[in-house]
Amino acid sequence: MSTRAKHIRHAATAFCMLALSPLLMPAAGQSVERSFRDGTRAYEAGDYATALRHWVPLAQKGEATAQFNLGKMYENGQGLPQDYEKALGMLIRLKEMGSQRVSG
Repeated sequence: MSTRAKHIRHAATAFCMLALSPLLMPAAGQSVERSFRDGTRAYEAGDYATALRHWVPLAQKGEATAQFNLGKMYENGQGLPQDYEKALGMLIRLKEMGSQRVSG
């Protein structure tokens, strides 16, 4: 792993621990909640393709926890090509969303 990739990985991990914890709340709405839960079960079973089928639509609708999970999947190369820059980009967008929610 290159030095740049290591820095991006460490930055992404630190960023999520420090800045995103207020955003990682359960989704509202039964269908969203169920889809998220089904994705979580699939992820925990190592079925990343199924987890992605549940989480990608939620992430596209702005569900913060699904976006965070997709970022971690990019970081770890789970069901997606490992891509530290995409992972970090997702985390930065989450932080920006959180700032807008707090100030808006």
